[in-house]
Amino acid sequence: MNIFKNEILRNEAIKIGLLTWVDQCEDDHIHEFLEFVYLVEGEMTHYINGKKYHCRKGSFLYINRGETHSFVSKGKASYINLLVLPEAFKDSSEKGCTSIKDIFELYNLSEFHFQWDVLPSYQQFEGVKLVEVENIFHYMLNEFNTRNIGYGIVLRNCLFNILIELARKICGESESEKAYYGSIKFYEVKQYVDQNYLERISLNDLAQKFFCSTAYLSRLFKKYTGKPFVQYVQCKRIEKAIEYLLTTTRSVEEIAFAVGYIDKHQFFSLFKKYTNKTPKKFRNDNKNTTKMYRSMYYHGGDISSS
Repeated sequence: MNIFKNEILRNEAIKIGLLTWVDQCEDDHIHEFLEFVYLVEGEMTHYINGKKYHCRKGSFLYINRGETHSFVSKGKASYINLLVLPEAFKDSSEKGCTSIKDIFELYNLSEFHFQWDVLPSYQQFEGVKLVEVENIFHYMLNEFNTRNIGYGIVLRNCLFNILIELARKICGESESEKAYYGSIKFYEVKQYVDQNYLERISLNDLAQKFFCSTAYLSRLFKKYTGKPFVQYVQCKRIEKAIEYLLTTTRSVEEIAFAVGYIDKHQFFSLFKKYTNKTPKKFRNDNKNTTKMYRSMYYHGGDISSS
């Protein structure tokens, strides 16, 4: 098994690059540093300590020092690769951080109530949060490439901001995705919806799949998400539509179809209901964000992959 040494960072405490792979794979390996992966485009499958993670745009993974890692790209895949030496984050005792848990404990983030020992290695960002997190990564790429004075501090602070977003996401899901209601694990139902909300999906479909009544599932959604099932799906679709408006040049009609609406008038009505703006006005009002995002989209240096 390959072991990637700290020397791969070439005297940088934090190293970041934008990589593109086409139908390639990396066999099992471990490394002496922490690694963070964010998928910008395409699809990849990662294996961390034998566990499989299917990744798409917005997928975020972290690999602690010493964990076994491998991956394969399906077609063309672009991802941001962030490598972090243990000494990039260290306390007064000069002990470096070799895991994401160490970083959270170093900053005493006690307000985030979840089990540190079972932090998931994978999270999926969607909608506005996807755009925000991806913009932070691209800002880091620009800082690393220009190397202006103080860039190392900026990289650390940006990474910490991303980890805060990760912690918020985990905490936000902890109540709903790990809640139990009778004999059904609601998080399994919600996970299925989160992965299939762009398809034609109904409460009846879910009831048949999870062997329960529609009334029962309706109560679950209201209790654990605070929204009726239909409204929950609508919100997920509008979030995805906002992502497309800010990150692509697709027409509004194309976006409506992409997020599951054949009737564009229905899409326009729902979009305005949730944002108080038409899709076109939303895009125009955020043109500076959109322009910045697109200009940064493929800006980044190459680094040796892990």
